[in-house]
Amino acid sequence: LAIDWHGYSRLRLYPRVFMIWLGVLLIAVVVLEILDRQRHFAFTAVLASLGFALTISLMNVDGAIVHHNVWRALQGKYFNVAHLASLSSDAVPALVDEYLSPNVPEKVRDGLEGALACQQAALKRNALGDWRAFHGSDWLAEQALQKVQGQLSGYTYKVVNNLARVRSPENVVYYCQDDSRD
Repeated sequence: LAIDWHGYSRLRLYPRVFMIWLGVLLIAVVVLEILDRQRHFAFTAVLASLGFALTISLMNVDGAIVHHNVWRALQGKYFNVAHLASLSSDAVPALVDEYLSPNVPEKVRDGLEGALACQQAALKRNALGDWRAFHGSDWLAEQALQKVQGQLSGYTYKVVNNLARVRSPENVVYYCQDDSRD
């Protein structure tokens, strides 16, 4: 899956979770074989499928992507700020947690600031709807962004050639969408 090389994305995280549940199913098949209960295989396969679906539904996929990719950056590997900025508002509380973490180096913290500024601009753009467009994850993201509001005040948001980007007070440009295809 090249997770070690590229980090997590949705297209890498879903198969990883699936492989864990597939491993659970294979262990269950061995146990069924030992107990001579092969007729229970279909039920076991359905349970493993439900386990996979529930895991993906209940976990914060974008939050897991943020935590893993920041961990990779702490190991000296490539830190794709544009990918983190392009995630949904579910990623914002994890971005804020990582940003406020005392053991994050300044270079990674700057990238997290850029991703948070992109997320903040996206939330402001989407906030123009009426009450029927309310999303719990957007509300949680806005609550989390209030913790770092002061640090993001100097960022300016601009769209140039259909590419959204933010410029930091130090004149560093962070793109708000990831152009990689995986």
